[in-house]
Amino acid sequence: RFFKWHFYLWLVWVRTISVRDSAAVFVSGFALAASPGKAAEILKSFIVKNLTGTPVATTLPVVVAERLSDGIAVLLLLAWSIFNLAANDYWPALGPLMTLAIGLMVTGIVVLQIRPLCLRLLAILGRAPLLHPWSQQERFASTTPLAVAWRSGRPPICSTM
Repeated sequence: RFFKWHFYLWLVWVRTISVRDSAAVFVSGFALAASPGKAAEILKSFIVKNLTGTPVATTLPVVVAERLSDGIAVLLLLAWSIFNLAANDYWPALGPLMTLAIGLMVTGIVVLQIRPLCLRLLAILGRAPLLHPWSQQERFASTTPLAVAWRSGRPPICSTM
């Protein structure tokens, strides 16, 4: 998982961080994972900012992509285990739920790949008073290197296995 973390940082042009510092930031995320929903892992972006001066808006998508890829890997492992180990007992109940969860993740990835659609959604979010701070286009622009890597055949969202 560390190599995935360091590769994501490289994709968003955080290339001044040493492998040692990157590993220290990555390992610090283990303690931050004890927070509800692993929300404190956002602090890794602030640590990288202190080390390299890179804006948080640039490195925050790395944390999100890491969480997303971990979630996809867990769902795929869960689906495989249910299908192979207890398909007759649990699949009728969990099959539709698993299909919905995987479908929502794939839809989210597709929306992020279509720039005009994503910008339109950000404009809609900009009208909502509570969501306005999260709708800035710079946040979307900072994810562009991850999306470009995906389309070029070097998918940044890879399994954690």
